[in-house]
Amino acid sequence: MPVLPIPLFGSLVLGFLFLKLVIDGRGRSFIAAMLLLSAVQSLIISLAQHYEIAWALVVQPVTAAAIPPLSWVAFQTSAVRKFDARRDVPHVLVPIFIGFCVAFARAPLDFLIPLIFVAYGVAILIVSWGGSDALPITRL
Repeated sequence: MPVLPIPLFGSLVLGFLFLKLVIDGRGRSFIAAMLLLSAVQSLIISLAQHYEIAWALVVQPVTAAAIPPLSWVAFQTSAVRKFDARRDVPHVLVPIFIGFCVAFARAPLDFLIPLIFVAYGVAILIVSWGGSDALPITRL
């Protein structure tokens, strides 16, 4: 009997949401990129955990570490300000650093990846607690 793992199902749902944004003409936003990256991450989790594909185990920490910085940039560009390369591009260093750790020092990954999620999550919460004045370009 064919099996569809839950992460693969989640990947399909997120992929369809991404395609909906693209079809509606809003596929060039960071929100769409975040949906696509989340779909890819779910697919990689499914390939690594359920289908035991070796290369997915190597890629999984890097794509996981890319989700929080992309979420931060998506939040900032949709609620706070326009995209600013000087402020937003340095967040690419986070998954690059995790890629370095995957290649040369895997031990700190179990600490670093949750730390990245918590740090970016707290940053989003701090900005959100500022109320509507802190989110000037948010639409209702």
